[in-house]
Amino acid sequence: EKKDTQKTFNLFNKYFTNKIAVVHLGQSGAYGMNVKVAAKVDLSGMDTSALKLYVYNAATNTYSKLTSSYFIDANGYLHFTTPVGGSVIISNGALVKK
Repeated sequence: EKKDTQKTFNLFNKYFTNKIAVVHLGQSGAYGMNVKVAAKVDLSGMDTSALKLYVYNAATNTYSKLTSSYFIDANGYLHFTTPVGGSVIISNGALVKK
């Protein structure tokens, strides 16, 4: 949902200096397999060759790095794989605390 995406964006923007974008996946928790995601995300101002992806679990207020590789297709969609749902944080480099 848009409000969940905005809430997560605001939280990470408050505590980290990185330029970020957020993709909210409908399900939270483990999928039981790797799920391929293609999302239209505004990555303007980001070094798209050095993005870092994290998954945020709002219920536990924890985040972890996604080890999946990613690519951006000709139409501007970001493709990545995740074993868990929740909010995916796309960061311009590794997260740096304020």
